[in-house]
Amino acid sequence: MYWERVMELSHKEEKLALIKDQPNRFKVYRGFKIKSLPKAKNRRRVVIEPYENATSLGSQRKNAIDLGVPDDLLIAEGSNSKSRKTLRFQYDSLGPSTRFIAGFISFNREKLNDRVNVVRNFEAVEDSDFVVRNVILNGGNADGVWAVSEIDPTQKSDYSNYFAQKIGFRLNLSLRRTLELSSYGPHVFTLQSHIAGAGGRGTDNVHLIGDSRGHSHFLTSLGKVTGTGTHQLSLGQYWSSIGNGTTESLARAILDKRLDAGTRAWIKLGYLEFTTAGGKTYPPNSITE
Repeated sequence: MYWERVMELSHKEEKLALIKDQPNRFKVYRGFKIKSLPKAKNRRRVVIEPYENATSLGSQRKNAIDLGVPDDLLIAEGSNSKSRKTLRFQYDSLGPSTRFIAGFISFNREKLNDRVNVVRNFEAVEDSDFVVRNVILNGGNADGVWAVSEIDPTQKSDYSNYFAQKIGFRLNLSLRRTLELSSYGPHVFTLQSHIAGAGGRGTDNVHLIGDSRGHSHFLTSLGKVTGTGTHQLSLGQYWSSIGNGTTESLARAILDKRLDAGTRAWIKLGYLEFTTAGGKTYPPNSITE
């Protein structure tokens, strides 16, 4: 559905460009990835190349394409953004951290709806002040459930059985059966808020948005809201201000402040998830504003 809408917009812009005899404002390079972001004075140019399986995504080109130096380069690659690292953006850890273990448990689809839809459970840890969470989610078209369990800070090993015990109990499955049905994981990961700072040299036209700019606790559910909400509104205001005559340097400075504010709003709310129920597992790596 997403790509259908994108291609629909692309075809409309292509027709409009022909009618008005103007450059196409919206061109889709599906099946390509960034090859390099070479410096061009204080900015970055963009060179892309096809994925190895690009033909299956509709691309027949084999050579790299130099897209030139854009006025604005938006990086939206998620929290593990490769381009953010390449361009040497500062990336800071904020506040406390906690650990989760996640896995996907496969079920027969017909039996799935009878078992679970969404389960979010708070569980006190014996002889401590900690409270851990267990979350089970049945996606609309899934043939199983995604499950995450916050790890008891006293738990130092045997994480797979820990996961099977916490999640299997809520699905009426034995430990052995839970692990047998785990088609992905279970895998341990550490969760902590992060935010990007200044970029390296030659990044005047680069803007990090969405999770690439920063993120917080997933249970706050503000990831998509930040990237497609406040950040997109900020970009719209940015382009409007430039269209109304604001200098690019001032407009970019205001945009950076607005993007930062949107990300920090998520981090501020996410902090409550770390501190109110189990988020004191580890001391903070670093705390800034």
